Amino acid sequence: MAGIAACGGAAGAVARHLVAQAWPTPDGGLPLATLAVNLAGSVLIGVLVAAVTGPRPAPPWVRQLLGTGFLGGFTTYSAHVLDTGTLAASGRVAEAAAYMALTLVGAVAGTALGAWATGRAIRAMGRGRRP
Repeated sequence: MAGIAACGGAAGAVARHLVAQAWPTPDGGLPLATLAVNLAGSVLIGVLVAAVTGPRPAPPWVRQLLGTGFLGGFTTYSAHVLDTGTLAASGRVAEAAAYMALTLVGAVAGTALGAWATGRAIRAMGRGRRP
């Protein structure tokens, strides 16, 4: 299982790197690429958990590959903390606090939204309706 998670993690890290390259943080700007990957990853982990634990659970390797692996490599708590600290150290304490709060609240809300929407879609498909 470790090899499966490692492969997913490598792919997730490459995806995050590509987002960061496409959306660099300008001098004095907010780290929006990090915010975007963390929020998107949070929604996707909610989708994944609802999908793999639903009425027809996926094999354990799927969660390892996509959850622990890809989304673990894609999202980045360490960069979030570094970015928050950098903002605060440069005297931008209010922006640092807002960035931290937006990331944390957005991540929890995104995970819940992803799980809820996926669960609803799965239940609707089980009843033969469109979500």
